[in-house]
Amino acid sequence: MTQRPPGICPNCDFPLTPGQRFCSNCGMVMDGAPNNPTRRSSESAASPLQEMATQTPAPTPPPPSFEGFQPPTPPYQGYQSPQPGYQPQMPMPDYATPKKDSSGSVLRQIGCGMGLVILAILLLCGGAGYFAYNYVKGMSSTSTDTSSQTSTGSSVTNTDASPTAAPVTTLSMNASQSVTYAGVKLALLDVKQSASFPDDSSSSKPGVVRVDFREENASTRGGNYAYSDVMRVVLPDGSSVIPLDAKMGTGPDASTTRTNWVDFPVPTSIKPNQLTLRLAKSSEAQMDVPLTGNADLGKYQAKTVNPNKSAPYAGLNWTVTDATQQWSIAGRQADSGMTYVIVTLRIDNTGANGFNAYYGDYIRLKAGNTTAAPTSDSTVPLSVDAGQTNATGKCIFQVLQGNTDYTLLLLATPSVTTSQQENIPFQIR
Repeated sequence: MTQRPPGICPNCDFPLTPGQRFCSNCGMVMDGAPNNPTRRSSESAASPLQEMATQTPAPTPPPPSFEGFQPPTPPYQGYQSPQPGYQPQMPMPDYATPKKDSSGSVLRQIGCGMGLVILAILLLCGGAGYFAYNYVKGMSSTSTDTSSQTSTGSSVTNTDASPTAAPVTTLSMNASQSVTYAGVKLALLDVKQSASFPDDSSSSKPGVVRVDFREENASTRGGNYAYSDVMRVVLPDGSSVIPLDAKMGTGPDASTTRTNWVDFPVPTSIKPNQLTLRLAKSSEAQMDVPLTGNADLGKYQAKTVNPNKSAPYAGLNWTVTDATQQWSIAGRQADSGMTYVIVTLRIDNTGANGFNAYYGDYIRLKAGNTTAAPTSDSTVPLSVDAGQTNATGKCIFQVLQGNTDYTLLLLATPSVTTSQQENIPFQIR
């Protein structure tokens, strides 16, 4: 039998190092005699573990290179040698174990991050596309709605044409009749009724009654009021409604004439001739105008008389040339239950002394059982020079309604004159 050189496993010819007790390749025990391999005794019975080892040989790993080769760690103390012929499954050496490639983890992390970025971009693009689509769709729908047409054969019918105006019923008024509110003359022209009017800005209403009228302000004061405050329409049941809209919502300027209209929410089941137009606030002298077309408005008209009655006072001659009873003056409506009486005076001073006094100190108007002082709107001269004649002025009083008999009082006031009181009676019927 050919002898193997020392340092070589007698079982698998694997190189050994000096003093190595086991073969690194097959696990054979050297026992210090590498040239005398341990042989299996014929008398020893094979254990099941040995049979399994014999039946299932361990795969032979690739031989390592001698350069840098590290021998296995010696067995711990108390290790029992295996039975002769035993070939255990040895653990795979480090050089044969595949190393985990850390580059795969890095690539997976990079791939995950890129995936999230791509997903975010897709979501943003999708959201922008969704809103853009809905915007374009909405614009398209609007365009379609505003110009929708129905085509039948060669004819085309526009279904978005302007709606037919609601029918209008008109009741003419007697324009020669008028009332004056706060010095502005209002002449009713007509009353129109419809479900709606195209130039009415209000959209929620049971129906509309429109009062057309002409305004004439001949005074030097503007109509400082709003029609939403001073106009109402009284319904048959006695309730009233406020205006919906107006062509011009406030009174006319001084020295202005114009036409205007005011709309009221009135059900179309109520006819215009069942309505009453009410002018003035509740705190003012209100005027009710039935919208019948020919109502009697005589009680609201100004009444003027020319008494031409005189009396001597403080050396001067005082004459009531005319007196007017009316419901308003320029820029102002009388208070509730009251009326204005305007007395025009002519003053002639034929004496040698001038006259100087404030009219509120010595002039009064008696109406029934009440006496009123002149208002600040009066224009009676504060002085009349000696020899001056035909000095004129107006004395304005606010008195209770219903009076017809009046008396102008020139009081015996020591600060004005030593003369006795003088009275100038007159009537307004």
